[in-house]
Amino acid sequence: MKLKFSFKNLLLFILFSINLLLVFLPLTNILGYEFSLVNSILIFFISGFASIKVFSKNNGIIEFFSREKLFFGQILIIPFIVSLVSTVLFSYCPFTDGSLFYLTLTVPTVFLGSSFGIFISYHSSRLKYLIFTLVSLLILCYPLIEFYFNPQIYFYNFIFGFLPGTIYDEDLSINRIILSYRLFCLAFAITLLLLTQLVYTKKLGKTKSISIVVVVLSFFVLLKPSLGFSTDNSKIKSELNGLINTEHFDIYYQDKSIDSISKKILALRHEYFYEEIKEQLELKYEVKITSYVFTKSQQKRLLFGSGNADVAKPWLKQIYLNFPTYNSSLKHELVHVMAAEFGTTPFQVASGINPALIEGFAMAIEDDYDNLPIHYFAALGLKTKFKHQIKNLFEGFTFFSKYPTISYLQAGSFIQYIIDKYGINKAKEIYSGSSFESIYLKNLKELENDYENYIDSMDVENNNHKAMLYFGGQPIFKKFCARSAASQTRKAATLLWNKEYELAYAKYKDVYEYSNTYYSLIGMVNSLFEQKKEKEADILISNELYKFRETRYFYNLELVAGDLKVKLDDSLEALRYYDSLLVQNPHHVYKFNIALRKQLLLEGTEKLQSFLLGDDKRKLEILLSLNKDEIFYESIPIMLNLKIEKADLEKIVNEFSNKIEVTNFSSSYGAFVLSDAAVNLGELEIAKKLAVLSLQFQDNKFFTKKLIENLKFINWLVNSSDEIKIEFHD
Repeated sequence: MKLKFSFKNLLLFILFSINLLLVFLPLTNILGYEFSLVNSILIFFISGFASIKVFSKNNGIIEFFSREKLFFGQILIIPFIVSLVSTVLFSYCPFTDGSLFYLTLTVPTVFLGSSFGIFISYHSSRLKYLIFTLVSLLILCYPLIEFYFNPQIYFYNFIFGFLPGTIYDEDLSINRIILSYRLFCLAFAITLLLLTQLVYTKKLGKTKSISIVVVVLSFFVLLKPSLGFSTDNSKIKSELNGLINTEHFDIYYQDKSIDSISKKILALRHEYFYEEIKEQLELKYEVKITSYVFTKSQQKRLLFGSGNADVAKPWLKQIYLNFPTYNSSLKHELVHVMAAEFGTTPFQVASGINPALIEGFAMAIEDDYDNLPIHYFAALGLKTKFKHQIKNLFEGFTFFSKYPTISYLQAGSFIQYIIDKYGINKAKEIYSGSSFESIYLKNLKELENDYENYIDSMDVENNNHKAMLYFGGQPIFKKFCARSAASQTRKAATLLWNKEYELAYAKYKDVYEYSNTYYSLIGMVNSLFEQKKEKEADILISNELYKFRETRYFYNLELVAGDLKVKLDDSLEALRYYDSLLVQNPHHVYKFNIALRKQLLLEGTEKLQSFLLGDDKRKLEILLSLNKDEIFYESIPIMLNLKIEKADLEKIVNEFSNKIEVTNFSSSYGAFVLSDAAVNLGELEIAKKLAVLSLQFQDNKFFTKKLIENLKFINWLVNSSDEIKIEFHD
C-alpha cells in the first residue's frame, strides 16, 4: 500500500507542478477553455496510469472507485483551486464560463482515463503502460486525420472533448453539441467498464471484448458527420447543395441564397484570379479547385469551424469563403492552393510550415489590402515603429506575437520585395525549403537591411493615427478574458436584438467591467440609447473614450461620440469631435462620413438627426435628396454600404454613371465603388465606363494601382467572360 500511495502522490505532485506552470503562461493563466483543454489531457493520463497501477483484478470495479474516490477528487480539485486562485488574484475575469469548460471538458476525463486504464489493465498482462500510452496518443492524434482528409478545422475528441479549430475563434462556449458529445464519451467509458466486468466474470472473452470496442468505435467514426461531430465532403455538399462548374473550379453554395447574376460573377472572379495567379507564379500544371461559399457565418461555424475567417486547404485543393465578402480574400486563398505545386510537407505549404512564408507569399501575390498595395502598409509601419524584425519574423516564433495585420503585411511586403528584385523562381525555392543565404548569397539580416532601405525610400506619410487604425490591435496572447468577453458580448447582442435593452445593458456592463473591450462599450451605449437615455450614453462614452486612445477603436468612438452630441442637439460639441477626426485623418472613410455630416448640418441639426436616427431606407432617401441637383461624392460609398433593394442599387448605378465627373480623390473613389457595384449587377459596360472615369484623377499612386487593376479585371470580364464555360446545377 505504501508503494501505491507514493506513486499516487508522485502523480499529484506532477499535476500540481504543471498547473502552477500554467499560471504563468498566456491563455492558460485563468480558469478558461485553454486551461481546461490542457488539464483534460493531463488528467486523462494521470487517472489512467493511476488506475493501471492500483487496480486489483481481485476487486470489483465499483469497489475500486469507492476506495479511490479521494484520490480522484484530488486530481480534479488541485487544478481547479490553482486556476481559481490565479483568476481571482491576478485578473478580473469571471470564472462562470471557465467553470463550465472545466466541468464539461475536464471533469469527465477522470472517469474516462481510469475506465480506459482499467480496461487495458484487464485485457493485457504485460506492457500495460505502453499500450495505454500508445493508444491514448493515437486518440489524441486522430483529429489530424480528420483535419487532413475532411473539410473542417474543428475536432471532437474522446480525451480533450472539443477543439474549435486551427484558427483562433474567441467566441466559444459550451453548447448542446459539446454536451451531447461528452455524454457519448461517458457512455463509452461505461461500456468499457461493463465489458471489463463481463471479462472478470468469465462471461466474455478478451478477444471478443476488444472486438466489440473496435466495432463500436468504427461505427461511431462513420456516424460522426451525421451526429454533428465532424464534417466530411458529403455532409458539406448536402448543406451547400448548389454547384457551379467551370474549367478550374467546382463551386458549392447554398441553393437559392445567391441570385443568378451573382453566381455568374462569383464564377468569373474565380477564373480571373486563377489565370492571374498562374501567370504570376509561372505555374505549368492545371489544377481543379473546390470552393465552398457560405452565406451564413453560423452555418460556416458549424460545418467548418470558423464563422468569419476565409481559409484554404492546399493539400485538398479546397478553399472556404463567405458570401458576399469573398472578393476580399479569394485571391489570397487561391494562392495558398496553387502554391501547393512547389509546396512541401504533407500539407503542401511552405517548408517547415513556416507561417511567415505561407502567409507572406499569399500576401505578396495578392498585393492588395484595403485597396492599397502592401508596400504602402510596410512603409507606414516602418515610419511609425509598427514592425517586426524580418529575421525574427521568418526564423523565430514572433509571427503571432503581434497584431496579425502587422505580421501578414510585413511578411508579404518582404516576400514581394525579393520577388521583384530576384524573380519568382528563387522565391519559390525559398518556399520549397532552400535557405535565403543559399539562394540569394546574402543572409536574412543583409536582405532585411536592403529591404528596409527600399521601403524607407517610399513616399508615405508619417501618420501615427493611420498606423494605429491598421495596427493598433492586440494579439490574442495579450487580451484579457478573451473567450468570456466574446461569448458574453454575443449573448448581450442577442438581448439587444430582441429589444431587451435593460438586460442587454447589464450584460454589456458586466463584460466591460472586466475586459474594457470596445464592443462591450458600444453595446452599453446602444442599449442606453434604445432606452431613450441619450444623456447617460453621452456621459458614458465621454468618460471612457480616453481608455481607447492608443487603440484602433478610438476613431470610431470619436465618431459615435460626435453623433451622440448631434442627437442631443449639441452640434457645436459634435463638430469638435468631427474636426478632431479630420485632423487625425486615420482613413478616408472617416473623411467621407464627416463631410456628409457637415453637409447635412448646413441644412439644420434636424436633418442630420433624421439621417442618424433613420433606418437604411430613410438614410437612402436623405442621400438621394442630397444628390438631386449635384453629386455629393463623399456620400456614394456610404450609400452603397446601406442594405438596399436591388432596384434601388440599379437606379443609383445608372443615374450616377451618367452624371459623374472625376476631379479629385472623392469623385475617383466614388466612380471606383460604383464600377464594382455595376459589376455585381452584371452591368459590365457601365462598370467599364466608371472604371475608366475613376482613373482621371491619379494623385495617389498607391490607390491608382488598385484603379488600374480594377479596369484590367473589368476589361477581362467584357472581353473574355463569354468564353468561360459555366454550368449551374441547382
